[in-house]
Amino acid sequence: MKKSLVLAAAVCACACASGGATDSPLHGYRLLVESHDSLSNALAAALKQKGFNVRRKVSGGSPRTAAVVTFTFRAADTTWVAAWLADTRSGAIVAGVSLPVDSVVTAAGQAHAVADSVAALLAQPAPTP
Repeated sequence: MKKSLVLAAAVCACACASGGATDSPLHGYRLLVESHDSLSNALAAALKQKGFNVRRKVSGGSPRTAAVVTFTFRAADTTWVAAWLADTRSGAIVAGVSLPVDSVVTAAGQAHAVADSVAALLAQPAPTP
């Protein structure tokens, strides 16, 4: 009976330590922002400010890395900025955001809006297969 009580206490401690939350789709990823245009430079800085581990060039043998691909497009009289995060090993899209940016005209403002959205993804649990 004592062994089962110790086991139950250990399971409960592990559950409490994890907070019961499921990992986000970005958990454990480094972000790779390789481009050096104004939006990419501002986005790399904004993501670093949000606490992400950001790399600016490809490095072999590194832990899981998601390449950040950004682009803007116009649809229905609205300009959008999108960021897709693709696993550098498999090419799978691990996360993505798109935001209307008609009122945000500077690259820095757009980058901060994208970084805020990417950071919000951390609060969401990973989808179940």
